[in-house]
Amino acid sequence: MTNNYTKTLLGSLILLISAGTEAVAQGDPLKAAFIPPELIMRHQTALDLSEEQREQIKNAVTDLQGVVTGLEWDLQEATQSIAGLVSESRVNEDAVMSQLDGVLELENQIKRAHLTLFVRIKNVLSPEQQEKIYHIKRQMRRQGEHDRARRTDRRDVPHRDR
Repeated sequence: MTNNYTKTLLGSLILLISAGTEAVAQGDPLKAAFIPPELIMRHQTALDLSEEQREQIKNAVTDLQGVVTGLEWDLQEATQSIAGLVSESRVNEDAVMSQLDGVLELENQIKRAHLTLFVRIKNVLSPEQQEKIYHIKRQMRRQGEHDRARRTDRRDVPHRDR
């Protein structure tokens, strides 16, 4: 019973943390305002990026990767620590909540690092380049919606036996 309770509690905690992250990604009004670096990399020729802009974006991404990798290791360790705490037959609520505060702080640092990257990238691009990449992003979103609709339509069509 205790083992199932622990698994359920830990699963709920992981779900809560990941659901918060996913909710931010899906319903985040900031998402539309910023451009993923991989999208800029893919369309750097169309954007006519200068060598200086390329270097600034590469450096910003490299900086983020260094920061976030360390934070993700710390986050994983802190999450495992909570798992250890809740696996006990009697759970020390104060210790779990204290550890949770650490997990949430690490998640905030990761989110801050990502937002910093998006701001830096946007500031590197000229207004014309921003408009061009937003246009590309809108086209890709429309194409993705069109592709999803086509896949759904195909599933609705009954298949005939041959």
